[in-house]
Amino acid sequence: MWFSIFLNSPIYLLLIALILLIKWIRKNQNYFKDQKIPYLKSPVILGAYADVALGREGVYRKVEQIYNDIKFKDEKYIGMFVFHKPGLFVKDLDIIKQILITDFNSFNNRYVASNIHDPPGCYQLFLVKNPLWKTIRSKMTPFFSTVKLKASYNLIEKLGRDLNYHIMIRFSDTHKKVEFNLKNLTDYFFVDVIASIAYGVEANTIKNSGGEFYEAANSIFDVKKIWRGFELSSLFLIPQIAKYFGFQIFSKFTTKFFYDVMPDVIAERKKSKIRRNDLIDTLIELEDELIPEHDSHTKLDMMIGQVGIFLAAGYETSSSTTSFTLYELSKQPDLQNILRDEIKDALKKNEGKVTYEMVSNSTEMPFLHQIVLETLRMYSVLSFIDRECTNSITIDNGRFTIPKGMPITVPLFALCRDEKYFENPLKYDPYRFAPENIHKIPPLLQNVSFGLGQRNCIGERLGLIQTKVALIMILKDFKIEANERTPASIEFEKKAIIIHSARKLLVDFVKDTFL
Repeated sequence: MWFSIFLNSPIYLLLIALILLIKWIRKNQNYFKDQKIPYLKSPVILGAYADVALGREGVYRKVEQIYNDIKFKDEKYIGMFVFHKPGLFVKDLDIIKQILITDFNSFNNRYVASNIHDPPGCYQLFLVKNPLWKTIRSKMTPFFSTVKLKASYNLIEKLGRDLNYHIMIRFSDTHKKVEFNLKNLTDYFFVDVIASIAYGVEANTIKNSGGEFYEAANSIFDVKKIWRGFELSSLFLIPQIAKYFGFQIFSKFTTKFFYDVMPDVIAERKKSKIRRNDLIDTLIELEDELIPEHDSHTKLDMMIGQVGIFLAAGYETSSSTTSFTLYELSKQPDLQNILRDEIKDALKKNEGKVTYEMVSNSTEMPFLHQIVLETLRMYSVLSFIDRECTNSITIDNGRFTIPKGMPITVPLFALCRDEKYFENPLKYDPYRFAPENIHKIPPLLQNVSFGLGQRNCIGERLGLIQTKVALIMILKDFKIEANERTPASIEFEKKAIIIHSARKLLVDFVKDTFL
């Protein structure tokens, strides 16, 4: 009788479920062994990124550790477990090209969390899945056309002059040297740029050293808050956990801010019928032409998703690139002098103006372009590019078939620091991107930081333009010098998903005006 009671008890059912779960996990763990594919052994539940999820290791260093693991030195790809799910860590450039470019239709989704229960985050362009991704991308692309970028440029250049002014007023007649926190300074500038060209708003972040737009942007990646750091790590590295707990791409503060602000901005723009050729105009067109079956609330979620990702990606990536560039130039004054001479010559040629042509191509200011490319190589904004296989496909001359649903990791950060592709990779050397040297770099890695293939960064040109404007507006009037508080080397913030220094990048600005 007692046995019969036990068989019908919750404990028995739980025990059976646990046994089945363990058997299923063990079967999963044998996946690559059965396929005769070398694989990384890792904790059963959390997988390869266990240390990152638990805050013991940063994602950049973890990706680099896996890539450089001596056991897999000559392997083209490695099996790994993302949470409990078998995934593929790809090292070979030909296979990477196949996944990201040649066979894009079989890898057109990202694997990182795009939880349908997380509006508006799940609708933003970076994460949204096909075919909705294709619809949104096609409607957003015109905003980044040459015509639109030229139309927006005067706003960027004006804010660049504001940046220069607010640095200048920190100096007095007796003080020729002032210390700045590079990341704070560049954060403020790029939040102002995005607020202006995207939303038609004067955020005055530089003037006020912060503000609501800055708080909305900063709170997205504020990993100093322990829970937010775990939330972001889970979304990018262990999406199964993120979906279970209902984690959000945008912070609660950011989400509330945009739901409070954007409906009124959109309504006023519709009512006034004034066109600013900004992101709001593009989103109104997107709303009008979006798939009819979406209700008005879902359309608003989609619009705010694009507003949020534009702010997140537009400010944080350019700010990191600019601050790391200035940091490296403070350590290498010879490079800084060469760049400042190029800036001086370009300004003289253009009557002291920072023109669109100076920053929109690589020929007007080639050394500046090389400098930015080298920063993007050495400090890749993202540690990896991810994809999800949407149609089973064979790689490596038939050796392995990637099944539908398998997550793919392309170790961007590690590839860009591999001595096989970059001589002395830990040295900051912009000359590697000079016309006479660039042929030494595999074509796939010559400009990989914005991604590859059809899901590359839609805002690449805008990012380069605004970064170059910031650098010119600073370096034309100021030398950057390291001081006793400048980090000797960069230690990455462990909890950061987008590259971030764990220590403040403090340097001295020395007034040294050209004109």
